[in-house]
Amino acid sequence: MMWGFLPSGEEMREGLPPPPVIEISTEDELESLLTRGRFVNKLVVVDWYASWCRTCFFLEPRFQKLARSLLDECIFVKVDGLVLEYNDGKAGPGGLKKRVGVSKYPTFQVWKERVLVAEIIGGDFEPRQFEKNLQGLIDMWLERKAEPLRMVGVGATKKAFDGNIDGGGGWNTGGEGGKGHGGSRSA
Repeated sequence: MMWGFLPSGEEMREGLPPPPVIEISTEDELESLLTRGRFVNKLVVVDWYASWCRTCFFLEPRFQKLARSLLDECIFVKVDGLVLEYNDGKAGPGGLKKRVGVSKYPTFQVWKERVLVAEIIGGDFEPRQFEKNLQGLIDMWLERKAEPLRMVGVGATKKAFDGNIDGGGGWNTGGEGGKGHGGSRSA
């Protein structure tokens, strides 16, 4: 596993340590971090991004800032969706991105007790409100019991997702309903 991006020149001058963001590139690493989050009673916040995504690049410092300020409450993770597909060799309909419902970049997911509980999808939100929105989701789910946003092919809902009669998809009718929705969602 690699740690997140190098700090900016300004952060290096201020002597701040690099933010505690874990960069992963395989499904096994994601499962391991979800399990660790459950055992240490922390939320796992996952940033699904792509290296070509301008919005992802714009939001990176804000994500790093949240990671630094919420070190005691959350485990922060970054996943380059393209690298993940190449490393796992599972691109396409059965790939991890599809099983966790990532269809746009960036997608920020909040997991509690190995259950996907909330997400902010794509660039269909005001970037200046990003920190406030993600902080709000985190604060809400620190206090609430884990309720699945939808079934996904990872974590605690994996068996239900894999057993879905229509062969996958795992979308429940809770929250905002269907997939492909921009903005933030939570159960």
